[in-house]
Amino acid sequence: MALVDAGIGMRDYVCACSAGFFGDTALLDLNNLEESHKGTGLT
Repeated sequence: MALVDAGIGMRDYVCACSAGFFGDTALLDLNNLEESHKGTGLT
């Protein structure tokens, strides 16, 4: 968001993203199934 506030031109930006593990696999932008699976997550 700091880049947007500074007026730096970008094609698109991400305002939020989730990350976590599904089994032994590291994932970004988790879907509902992946988020509801027991494991470590970060938003």
